[in-house]
Amino acid sequence: MNAQLRSLKELQDIDIVWSDVNKEINNINAKIDGKARELEETRQRIEILSNSIKEKDLRKKIVEGEIRTDDEVVKRWEGRLKEIKSSREYQALMREISLTKKDISEKEDIVLQLIEEIEKGDAELKTLQEDYDNSFKIWNSENTGLIEKIEELRNKIKNNDSKRSEILKTLSGSLIQKYERIRIQRDGIAIAEAKNYVCCGCNMNIPPQIYNQVLKRENIVSCPHCQRILYVPEEEKMNA
Repeated sequence: MNAQLRSLKELQDIDIVWSDVNKEINNINAKIDGKARELEETRQRIEILSNSIKEKDLRKKIVEGEIRTDDEVVKRWEGRLKEIKSSREYQALMREISLTKKDISEKEDIVLQLIEEIEKGDAELKTLQEDYDNSFKIWNSENTGLIEKIEELRNKIKNNDSKRSEILKTLSGSLIQKYERIRIQRDGIAIAEAKNYVCCGCNMNIPPQIYNQVLKRENIVSCPHCQRILYVPEEEKMNA
């Protein structure tokens, strides 16, 4: 394998690693972001439920205050009944007492309903908070490891970047452009092995005269079908 072809092969090996590492980093980041979104959704549910419970508790206290006020009014009115001489006034006051007691009863039902809803909300809130705390604890532990993994992968890319720069210095500008163009067009694979008259990049047959040129390793030869740059391993040349 001539020097430039060997450099291209090394360059592609580095680029494949670079691509795989970046995919892994993206997958890790997606996992981190996904779990963070789940936790945020749970936190928002906790906040909404907590606010709802507080509003109901406030509403309960207001209604309880109204009940106490109405009770005091009824007691005053009942105290006045003994002093009333007029039958009409007596009946009118009795009607007001009856209506107020009915209103008190309805408000007591509201309080009971609010108490039931608050207790149910408190139980749900407790479960949600426990789930959130446990999930956050697990996520925090996993997240530390994932961030460390990302840093490790980034260092791997950084090391490969240095090697890549050194390899690029050994290649001509036109060959680099050709390599990058094919790599973009062919899903990151610009260099393909030629084996038994077949391009392993596109699995198409290679004409004998072109395959023989590849075996000689004297020039850069491309597949006539996919335009990938072809190479053969040393052992195949020896067996050719």
